[in-house]
Amino acid sequence: MLKNRLIFFTDQTRKYILLGILFQELSLIARIVSVFQIGDLLNAVIRGRPYDRLLYRVLAVIAVCLILQAVSARFQTQMEARSVTDIGRTIREKIYDKIMTLGASYREKVPLTEIIYLSTEGVPQIEAFYEKFIPKLIYSATAPVTLFLFMAVAINVRSSLVFLLCTPLLTVIGFMIMRAFKNMRSAYHDDYSTLRAHFMENLRGLPTLKLYRADDIKADEMIREAEEFSTSAMRFYTLQMVEEGAAELFALMGCLMGILVGTSEYVYGTFSLTGCIILILLSVEFFIPSIRLCEMLRSADTAYDISKRLTDFLEIKEPQFGSRELNVPHIYSETEEVVLANMDRYERPRFLKKSGISYTLSDVHFSYAQGREILHGVNMVLPPESFVSLVGPSGSGKSTVAEILCGKLKNYKGEIKVGCDGRSMNLYDIREPELLSHVVLVKTSSHIFRGTIEENLRMAKKNADDQELLDALDAVHLLPFIRSHDGLKTQIEAGGANLSAGEAQRLAIARALLKDAEVLIFDETTSNIDADSEACIMSVIKELSRRKTVLLISHRLSNVTDCDCIYVMDNGLIRESGTHEELLARRGIYNKLYRTQKSLEDYSTGDMKYEGKEQQILHLKGAHKAAGNAQSSRKSEGPGTGPDGSGEKKNTDKHRNVLVLLAELTGLVSPAFYLTLLAAFLGMAATLCLLFIPVITGSAVMNELSQLRHEELLSSPVARYFQFAVLLVILRIIFSAGEKYLSHFAAHRILSQIRHEVYTSLRRLAPARFEKQDKAELVQVLTDDIEHLETFYAETTGRTLAALLAALAIGFYLWAIHMYAGILMLAGYMICSVLIPMVRTHLTTDASASFRHETGELGSFLLDQLNGIDDLQQYGNGEDGKQQLTARCTLFDEAHEQYEGTGALWNILEKSGSFLFSFGMFFLTLFLHIRGQVSVSEVVTCTIIEFYSFKFIPTLFGLSGNTGKMLAGGDLILDILEERPVVQDVSEAEGKLGWDGYKRFHGAEMSRVTFAYDNETILQDFTILLWPKQLIGIHGPEGCGKSTILKLLLRFWDVDNGSITICGEDIKNIATRRLRDAESYMAQDTVIFHDSIANNIAIGKPGASRVEIIRAAKKAALHDFILSLPKGYDTQIDELGNRLSDGERKRIGIARAFLHNAPLVLLDEPTGQLDSLNEGMILKALVEECREKTIVIASTRDSAMRACDTVFKM
Repeated sequence: MLKNRLIFFTDQTRKYILLGILFQELSLIARIVSVFQIGDLLNAVIRGRPYDRLLYRVLAVIAVCLILQAVSARFQTQMEARSVTDIGRTIREKIYDKIMTLGASYREKVPLTEIIYLSTEGVPQIEAFYEKFIPKLIYSATAPVTLFLFMAVAINVRSSLVFLLCTPLLTVIGFMIMRAFKNMRSAYHDDYSTLRAHFMENLRGLPTLKLYRADDIKADEMIREAEEFSTSAMRFYTLQMVEEGAAELFALMGCLMGILVGTSEYVYGTFSLTGCIILILLSVEFFIPSIRLCEMLRSADTAYDISKRLTDFLEIKEPQFGSRELNVPHIYSETEEVVLANMDRYERPRFLKKSGISYTLSDVHFSYAQGREILHGVNMVLPPESFVSLVGPSGSGKSTVAEILCGKLKNYKGEIKVGCDGRSMNLYDIREPELLSHVVLVKTSSHIFRGTIEENLRMAKKNADDQELLDALDAVHLLPFIRSHDGLKTQIEAGGANLSAGEAQRLAIARALLKDAEVLIFDETTSNIDADSEACIMSVIKELSRRKTVLLISHRLSNVTDCDCIYVMDNGLIRESGTHEELLARRGIYNKLYRTQKSLEDYSTGDMKYEGKEQQILHLKGAHKAAGNAQSSRKSEGPGTGPDGSGEKKNTDKHRNVLVLLAELTGLVSPAFYLTLLAAFLGMAATLCLLFIPVITGSAVMNELSQLRHEELLSSPVARYFQFAVLLVILRIIFSAGEKYLSHFAAHRILSQIRHEVYTSLRRLAPARFEKQDKAELVQVLTDDIEHLETFYAETTGRTLAALLAALAIGFYLWAIHMYAGILMLAGYMICSVLIPMVRTHLTTDASASFRHETGELGSFLLDQLNGIDDLQQYGNGEDGKQQLTARCTLFDEAHEQYEGTGALWNILEKSGSFLFSFGMFFLTLFLHIRGQVSVSEVVTCTIIEFYSFKFIPTLFGLSGNTGKMLAGGDLILDILEERPVVQDVSEAEGKLGWDGYKRFHGAEMSRVTFAYDNETILQDFTILLWPKQLIGIHGPEGCGKSTILKLLLRFWDVDNGSITICGEDIKNIATRRLRDAESYMAQDTVIFHDSIANNIAIGKPGASRVEIIRAAKKAALHDFILSLPKGYDTQIDELGNRLSDGERKRIGIARAFLHNAPLVLLDEPTGQLDSLNEGMILKALVEECREKTIVIASTRDSAMRACDTVFKM
C-alpha cells in the first residue's frame, strides 16, 4: 500500500514515530504488569493464602506502573506532534523546491491548482497520516506480539496464539471492505461538496435573489437537493456501517474464541483460574489497536492517494535548460556617459538601461498537452528598442506567444532566435535564470503579494533605495495614493484585494520598471481597468519603448496606434502586419476590428452625438463625505441594528454561557427529537451489550469452571454463558448499527432544517444584513459552522446521551452489588469523562485559538506565494520565498507544539485518572470482600466492568474533538436565527390598495431625506427627483452616498427623516412585492451562479421564456458573445473557467435587470473597472433602453456620465 520512501521523509520523522510507538509499548507493558499483579493478589485471596506482604508489593508495582503510564502518555503526545512538525515543513519545502527546479515552464508539467491543493489541503491529510495512522499501523502489529510474549510465558500459549492470529486478519478484512466501498465514498464526498457549494452560493447571492423575488425558488431547490443528498448519504452510511460492523464482529468473536480456548485449557488442567481472569481483562488489548486502525483506514486511503499525487509531482522529469549567457552590454554613447556622470542622481532618467535584445520567430508551432495546436506557424520580429504590438480576437494565441518568449512554455516547435550585440542564439540554449533576468512579463493577473508596497517593489531590486522606489511609483502615478496612506509601508492584502484594479496593475508595472529589464512584455495590462488608469499606464509604456524592446498585447486597438509594427493574429497565425495607417489602408481584419471598437468606445469617450439630447447637469446638496467608505462605517453594527442606531440592535459581543448554548443547540433537535432519543437508547443498549460480554465470561469462570475439571466444556452449563455472550455480540452489532443510522439520519434532517431556517432568516434580513463589511466572512463562516454542527448532531448529541445513560445503568448495576462500588464507578466516569474534558476545553481555549490563527496564517501565506509563483520566478526571489516559507512554518510548528503540549498534560490526567479508578475498584471490592460484604465473583465482576467502562464508554471530549469550533459556530447560527430585520416587509394587505407604479411609472422623489450609518450622517436634508424615461446619472467621489441613494430607493433601510415616494406614494406604504416589481437593481459586484447562462439571466424573471431571455441579452449587448460559445445559452458557467470577463459579468447583471422589466432601473457602477470598449457597449445598451424606462446610474467615472440626459453632481 505504501511506497517506502514516502513512509519516512527524514530521519527525524522516523525517530519521532518510533519513539512514540516505544512509549505506547511502555504504557501497554505497564497495564499488562498491573493486571498480572491483580491476578497474583486475586489468586492468593481465592486460595486463602496470606497476602499482607503481597499486597504491599502489588501496590508498589502498580504505583510504578502508574508513573510509567503518565510519563508514556506525555512523551507519546510530544513525539507524535514533533513527527508532524518535521514532515509538514519538509513536504512544503520539497514542493517549493520542485517548482523552482522545474523553472518558469512548470505549468507544462502540472497545473497550479494541483500544486495549491497539495500544499494546502493535502499536507494536513499527510500530516495526520504520519501522526496517527503510521503509529497505529505499527502499534497494531507490535502490541499483539508484546501481549503474546507476556501471556504465552506467564499464562498460556494456545489462547495467546489465537489472539495473535486473529488480529492481523481484522486489519486485512477492514482494508478489503474499505477498498470495496471506495468509489461510493468518493461519490458521497462529491455530492456533499456540491450541496455545500450550492448553499454557499445561494447565501452569497441572496440579496440579488430577493430583489428579483427568486429566493423562494432557490429555497425550494435547496430543500430538494438536501432530500436527494440525504437519500444518497444514508446509502453510503449503510455501507459504512456494514464495514464497521464486520470489523467489530470479527474482533469480538476473536475475543470470545481466545477466551473459550483459555477456559478449555483450564478445564483440562493446563491453565489456572486467575489466568482465565487475566485473559479476560487483557483480551481486548489485542484488538483495540486493530479496531482503531480500521477506523482510520478511510482517511489513510485518502492520504495515500494524496501521497501518490505528491510522489508523481516530485518525480516529474526536470526540463533540460540551456547553458549560454546573453552577456548583454550596457551601451551608451560617449556623450551620454559624460552627461550622466555629471547629472544629479535624482535628475537622471528613471530607467537608463538600453536594450540590445531582439527576437526572431520562424515557423513557431505550439500545442498544449491535450494535443490541440494553438500556434500554426508564427513568424514575427521584435527589433531592439522597438514598440511592437500583437492584437487579435480572444483565443488566437497572443498570450501563448508572450509566455514562449519569457521561457514559460518550452514545448514549441520551430525556431526562436535571440539576438544580442551582434550575436544570435536559440532560445532553448539560453540559461533560464539568465533569460529571466533580462525579460519581464506583466499580465492582467500579475500577482500583488501580501505585505507592504515596499516589500512588493523590492522583489524586483533588493538593494534599491527609497528614492528609486518612489521614482518607480511616480512613473505610474501612484505617489498620490501612497502619500494618502502610509507611504512605502502601506499594507497590501494578498492579490491586492484592498487596491482597485488600476492601482494593482500600476503597482505591478512599477515593480517591472524597477527591475529595469531590456525586454518588457505587457499582456492585456490595461484590460478591465478605468480609463484614467489606462491612459496613465499607456504613457509609461510609450516612454519605455524609447530605450526598451516592448511588446504590447491588447484587445484595445486605440492603444496600439503609435506602435512601430502591429501584428494581427487570428486562429494561431499572423494574418497581417504593419503600422496603424498601413493596416487601415488594407481594409482587412485590423481595419474591421478598429472601426467596430471605435464606434463602441465613442459612447465612453463622449464622441458619440445623441440626437435630440442636451445634457442637464444639476448640483445636489445634503450629501456628506463619509470618513471612510460608507459600507465600512457599518462595521460596528450588530445583528438587527438599524442604520440610525435604533433600539433594534442586539448585542452580540456577549456570548452565551456554554451550558445555555448546548441547551439551545440541543433544542434544535425538535425536527428529529424522537429519532435522536431512540438513537440514544440504542447506543446505550449497544454499550451495555459490549460491557457485559466480558462480565458474562467472567461469571462463567468464577461460577462454573471450578466445578468442571476433566469434563466436556461444550456439554457443560458453561456453554450457555458463551452462547449468551455470542448473542450479546450480535445484539451489539445490531444496536450499534441502528444507533449510527438513526443518528446520521436525524442529523441530516436537523441540518436540512437548520439550513432552511438560516436561509429563511437571512431572507428576512436581506438585503440589509448583507450590506455589512463582513458579508463574505458571514457566508463562509455560516457554511463551515453548519458542517461543524453535523458532527455535533450526528456524533455528539445522541452519543453523549447514550454514554450518560450507559454510565448511569452500569453505576446502578454496581450499586446493586455494593453502594460504594456504584459511587466509585459514577465518580470515576464523571471526573475522567466529563469534568476533565470540560475543564480542558475551557483552559485550552487560548492555545487552540493561537493554533487556529497560525493555521489560517500559514494557509493564507501558501495561497499568496503559490498564486504569485510566476512573479517570484521572474524576479529571482525563489530563495527569499523559501526562507519566508520556512519562517512561517516555524511559527506554525511552535503554535502546534504549544497546543499539543497543553493537550499532553490533560491527556496524562485522563489516562492516569482512568488507571487509578480501574485499579481503585479492584482494591475497594477486595477490601469489601475481606470484610465479607461481597463475594470473590463480585470482585471480579466489578473490576472487569470498571476496566472496560473506560474503554467502551466515550468521554465528552472524545465525542466532539472540535468543541470550540462547534460552540462558536452554534452561537453565530443562533444569533442569526434570533436576529430581527432592520426593515419589515409590507404584505399585500398592509400595503397601499390600488398602487400600480410598477405598471404606470411617473417618477420618484427623495424629499428632505436625512440618513445616517451608525450615527455617521451620510445624507442630510437631501432632495432628488427622478423623471420618467430618462437616463439619469448620479456622479461623485467614493463615500459621498451614491450607492446609499439607490439602496434607500430599494428600501434596504428606512430614512431617519424626510420621505421617499414612488409615483406619489411613500415606499413605506407600498407592498414589498409590488415595490420589487417596480424596481430593477444591479449591485457593483454581479453575482454569477454556477448554472447555465440562460438560467443566470432568468434570475431577473423566474419562469421567463427563452425568447424573453434572448431579448434581454440583446438589449445588454450580450447576445453575440453567448452565440459564440459552443452551447450558446445552455453553456454552463463552470465550463467557461476564466473566460467570463468583468464586462461580460456586468452585462449579465444588466440583462437580468432588463428581463425583470421594471420601469425604474438602478445601476451601481455598471461600468466600474471596465475598459473603454466594454464601457461603450454597456452605455450603448443603456441609451437604447432608456426610451422605455427610467435608468439611474451611480458612478465615480466621468465617462459613464457622458451618455446621461441628466447628471446630478454630489
